[in-house]
Amino acid sequence: MKLVNSEQGAILANNLADAGIQYGISLLLVNEIKAGDEPLSLEDLPSLANPPSDPLNNGGDFDIWWENGSEANSFIIFSRGSYGKITRTKTAGFTIGTEGVGGGEGSGGPGGGEPAYPYWDLNHRYIEGDYVVYSVMIDGRSVERLYRARHNGYVGELPGAPWTTWQEITNHYRVSNFYELVNGNTIIYYRSTYWQARWNGHGTGNEPGKNTERSSGMWRELIDEWRPYEAYPEKEVVSYNGKRYRVKWNNPQGPPDASDPNGPWELLEDCVTLQSVVISPSSMIIKEGEKVTFRATALFSDGTTEDVTSKVIWSSTYPQIASISGNVLTGVMDTGVEGCNATLVSASYTYNHPERSDIVINRVGVTEIKVSESHEGDEDSGLIIWEREVLSGP
Repeated sequence: MKLVNSEQGAILANNLADAGIQYGISLLLVNEIKAGDEPLSLEDLPSLANPPSDPLNNGGDFDIWWENGSEANSFIIFSRGSYGKITRTKTAGFTIGTEGVGGGEGSGGPGGGEPAYPYWDLNHRYIEGDYVVYSVMIDGRSVERLYRARHNGYVGELPGAPWTTWQEITNHYRVSNFYELVNGNTIIYYRSTYWQARWNGHGTGNEPGKNTERSSGMWRELIDEWRPYEAYPEKEVVSYNGKRYRVKWNNPQGPPDASDPNGPWELLEDCVTLQSVVISPSSMIIKEGEKVTFRATALFSDGTTEDVTSKVIWSSTYPQIASISGNVLTGVMDTGVEGCNATLVSASYTYNHPERSDIVINRVGVTEIKVSESHEGDEDSGLIIWEREVLSGP
């Protein structure tokens, strides 16, 4: 066992407890446990007597056991992760339906209807393009999330942990995700606003709006208002206290102030400039195979508008969910995992002022589009999970 501090040991014990939960769930899936006419009992569940030794190759172990739930065919799995003298215990409740755990039709990958994605298995080595479902704590409750392997991984890499192969399929910021410009997942939603990545990078250590130096921020907030953490380029225009200011040179000190004629800011009093781009229609749900034609409208500081549909660059953050060609979006796949079945459609417009070459403004309109199945009325008879974490040890 490696020498680690108490904080690192707690993280390792927590990961081991997570691994134990997923190990138990994987046994249910492999053994295809299903509900029948008679209620299931603990004896019908797979044995947990011989868990793998040192499952994450870090010198730790987990202990797991079943207990009955409060309803028929409902059970609780307990998992205690141990690393040295530090332990972490987690519980996950689940209900087994008539179609088994995680039932449903599908291809197990993008396309072909709702996928029946497997639950993460700590003993399996995943390769690039594999999808798994894993339960995580979000806003104090346990929810299922969908992950995709960005590259070939190692046995025991935990979904949701930083610096792993796993990428959560979500439009929200995640510290565990890697943001890569060529894959289109460079626009995210965080703290009630949208952000765009300036370069490739990990979410770890790059929380939007948290950079201490303006020039070091990976994220650009997609808003017209001036922000103290933004590194504004020369020729950009921002709003501040109801007025419009032009940036004279890169990365100026703020807030905007034009009192010094030799300073980095110019007050624009009678100059009409671009403020925002709006996409319509917006925030809708479409079916698999359904097409939607978008329109992009530029809004200017004098209240006028312009149709810029043909002037913007259109993009979809998750083309495997909904692909875009020009301004036409096509629903491709409902992932079947709530919260992981939407894409962000963006329209990026670079505006060159017709009379002033020293004004160049970029604005991005964004809207979220969810994709549903092409049919309705199916019941979900698979696994319903909740999770509670209990901290113990020093």
